[in-house]
Amino acid sequence: MCYKKELEMEHRTGIVRCAIFRKVADNYEVLLCERADFSEWEFPGGSIEVDEFDEPIESPREAIIREVREETSIALQERHLKFVTSLPHPLDPEINPNYVRFYATAFFTGTPTPDNDEVSECLWLPITDTPSLPLTSLTKYLLNTVPMFQKYLATKIT
Repeated sequence: MCYKKELEMEHRTGIVRCAIFRKVADNYEVLLCERADFSEWEFPGGSIEVDEFDEPIESPREAIIREVREETSIALQERHLKFVTSLPHPLDPEINPNYVRFYATAFFTGTPTPDNDEVSECLWLPITDTPSLPLTSLTKYLLNTVPMFQKYLATKIT
């Protein structure tokens, strides 16, 4: 198994997030979702579902596909998901020991429609505009530490 695949599967439970991009003219836009519970913006995603023994009942890729569909009505395909990184939850690893797996894709079907339960609004924004929104701490961390928005877009997504 390659190192990146091992990193993706190292921890079986946790949080999944996905940066969904679309190309408009010569620029990329990223989809952000406003959380219904506290009006901050983030990449769509959620948690890997577990059974009563805290054992995962889905893979991280299955979880991100399900979460994005539930929150935004967008359909993703597993073969087009690009694994970017897996890292300990940066906010408080002692309280939240979950790992965050971060994916990216520019391949999807559907129009983003908020579920009005977890997500109250979906917006396509130019990558350069995203820092002006009130972002969740995790989203700020991912934007500032994952070197995806220049190098990764140019080489992996298109």
